[in-house]
Amino acid sequence: MRLLVLLLCVVFLMLGSVPPAGAADPILACQRALLAGSQKLAHATLAATAGCEARKRSGKLPVDTDCANEAATVAARTKAGADLAKALAKRCGGADHACGTGDDLAVATLGWPGTCPGFEGAACAAAVGDCAAMATCESCVDGAATDRTRTLLFDSLLPSDPKLQKALRKCQSTIGKEGAKLLDADWKALAKCWDTRLAGKHANPCPDPGDGKAAKALADAAAAAQTKICKACGGKDGTCDGVDDIAVAAIGVAPTCPNVGACGGPIATAGDLAACLACTSAERAGCAAALAAPSVAAYPPGCAVPQPTSTATPGPAPTATPSPASTPLTVGCPVGSPGSAETSVTISLDSASVVGAASLLLDYPPDRVRLPSIGGGTDVRARVTDLTSGNLFDKGEPNNQDSNSDHEADRLRLTLIATSGVSGTILRVDFDRCDGASPTAAADYSCTVEPGSAVAPDGVTPIPAAACHVGVSP
Repeated sequence: MRLLVLLLCVVFLMLGSVPPAGAADPILACQRALLAGSQKLAHATLAATAGCEARKRSGKLPVDTDCANEAATVAARTKAGADLAKALAKRCGGADHACGTGDDLAVATLGWPGTCPGFEGAACAAAVGDCAAMATCESCVDGAATDRTRTLLFDSLLPSDPKLQKALRKCQSTIGKEGAKLLDADWKALAKCWDTRLAGKHANPCPDPGDGKAAKALADAAAAAQTKICKACGGKDGTCDGVDDIAVAAIGVAPTCPNVGACGGPIATAGDLAACLACTSAERAGCAAALAAPSVAAYPPGCAVPQPTSTATPGPAPTATPSPASTPLTVGCPVGSPGSAETSVTISLDSASVVGAASLLLDYPPDRVRLPSIGGGTDVRARVTDLTSGNLFDKGEPNNQDSNSDHEADRLRLTLIATSGVSGTILRVDFDRCDGASPTAAADYSCTVEPGSAVAPDGVTPIPAAACHVGVSP
């Protein structure tokens, strides 16, 4: 009997010193927690930003709301980032489930680089020394990826009248909704593909051949988005075949597709836009998903290349996470205190009848004058004055842009809408004059009406001969 008891004690001691069958590998658990948390963060961020943009279009938020910094959107993004940080602390933070306390899983064993990579110019670069820094890095890259997509989907949309332009409004709404759904679907498919790779169910690169499902999921998501966008924007036949399609000049889209991975080229039709969204969504989701699975996926070097078409400022990231920043602009035009030397430029419309909507481009010499920032923020809008006694909606929604990708703002884009119609002198733009620069004249500026964008107040009748002119003082 004593011998039996002794043998049982030895067995119990041996069992206590060996992990039970099927016990989770802590490194694998950490890696999978990061991948799952990244996808949840992206989903929450997309839902928040797309929801904000939808409320702007429906009139529930002011049209000049910056959705990167709108309160409800920021709150949702912050919570999602905090959830990711909490999940990583639990799975990667050692016995105390806290990051940075000395018992974290070593980032090198998880496949992480020592420095966070950038994403399309976003300022994510920072040392990665523990699981808190991993969460910070992933939050920054995820936030930048979703914001670049938000910029492509929403920042160029022209104002549209809900009563007179129902088809256009539906088209614009569908672009935003389906574009956000597409990125979310791509992200989910790629995260699942890399997760099954981590779990040892395959040893392939994702998406193709991957888990045998991701490539098809990406193709199906792209086809679904194209079908719905073309149904809403492709005219009566809903096919984006160039017959009776809604013109991109009326929709308001970026002129070119961002050069992300193999993407790029002009966006001349709604079909081009759908193809651009399919390409850029897969590429951007691929970058963020690869970062979340560094032990099995290499972060593509092209992911960090700045994209000059992205001009919006990404929103705040979670607590202790630096906010992604837009690509810095070279300031080749030094000025003294704002307003110390100003140049006022007036814009006039010349047309056979009053204009209800149009898109204008005002090119200016950046070595002699400048506006205070890039994008469509309040600082830019403060420099534009409506000279139509309030007939022009929101000062034409001015957006300061870098047209030639040299990191110097040189073009002001204006999207006009006036239900009662406008003509003659409509706007004044007050520029800072560069220190030491000679005064400019009208010939130094160029104002053009984008082809096909000028229509009558009914929102339908085209005004093909509309033109704009510039006046300068002093």
